[in-house]
Amino acid sequence: MLPHKKVCSAEQLAQSEAFCKGLVFLRCGYFWEAHELFEPVWMALEEGSDERHLLQALIQLANAQLKLKMQRPKAAKRLCIMVRGLLTKLTGARVMGQEISRIVARLEAVEVCIHGEL
Repeated sequence: MLPHKKVCSAEQLAQSEAFCKGLVFLRCGYFWEAHELFEPVWMALEEGSDERHLLQALIQLANAQLKLKMQRPKAAKRLCIMVRGLLTKLTGARVMGQEISRIVARLEAVEVCIHGEL
């Protein structure tokens, strides 16, 4: 699904089938599937890069939503705190073609749902 790490740039990974389908799955509520698609992209990105932080945030956001769906709001809350920390590390308004403000808005929506469950 993904070429070997050494031949893939962050730009190429942003256009990869795994990343693009992961975004669709995340939007459609297939949180486990999104996580599974995002993980190899995350592993192929340079350590400490904005792109890698973004993918880790998306993975944990998917996990938080899955935990909420499983009626585990405390676990979801812990994951949301992690996501917020990862997003604050990003230096740009867009990373891998994704508007960070939209991801923050999604995180905030999940946090509202969590507060309704606690």
